[in-house]
Amino acid sequence: MKRPIGIWTITAMVCVLSLTAGMGMAAWAQAPAANANAPARVSGEMRDVSGNQSPNVTVTFTNTTTKQAYDTITDSRGAFNRGGVPAGNYTVTFTFNREVVYETVLVLTPGQNATLNVNFKELQAKDAAEQEDAAKKAAENRAKFGEMKARFDAGTAALEQARATRAQMDKLPKAQQDIVMDLGAELEQFGTKEAMADDQKVAEVYAKKGAKVADLDDAIVEKWRAIARATAWKDYADRTPLSAELLKLAEAVSVS
Repeated sequence: MKRPIGIWTITAMVCVLSLTAGMGMAAWAQAPAANANAPARVSGEMRDVSGNQSPNVTVTFTNTTTKQAYDTITDSRGAFNRGGVPAGNYTVTFTFNREVVYETVLVLTPGQNATLNVNFKELQAKDAAEQEDAAKKAAENRAKFGEMKARFDAGTAALEQARATRAQMDKLPKAQQDIVMDLGAELEQFGTKEAMADDQKVAEVYAKKGAKVADLDDAIVEKWRAIARATAWKDYADRTPLSAELLKLAEAVSVS
């Protein structure tokens, strides 16, 4: 004959199950907290400018917030392995014979296994490449400046020539001045017409290749001119009095 389970037995079983479930939930909830506080580990090696392993180098991890330091020393193979380092931002220094030979920064997360290798041979090659690139850019900038200066000098020479021509023009009799001005007007009309014809030919070439060609009307040109006045023109005019004078003369030229 089966013995019936009493109400107190059932109640006890429910309590035991609840307690067991509660302990499991507590353990699960505490696991992320424990992981969040897990220390990190950093391993790596150091090599000199010849690529050889560097032993007896002190590697120090200094927390930038707490200033707490954690150090280790490279072994005979130039390798190091430092555990127990709390998560955070660190300044890492490599010291040999009491002299800091290299310094970098490192961000560690909880429980991270980080790798930090320092190879002075590779660093030296990288620095050389960066210096070569910087020298190349500097040479390019000098070349661009040389081109700009050459154009500026050519503009200055043209201005001086124009002044000399104007001075000679003013010495001519009025009748001769009128002849020169009439001839200049005819040449200007001819030059403008031919330049417009060249523009049309260029537009046709691009159009045949499938490019979209659009004419600039006076309204669009004026918008670009307004932008130029407030930016590039102003910058050029502010450089020297001669620059301002050249720009003033250029603005006085009207093209119909």
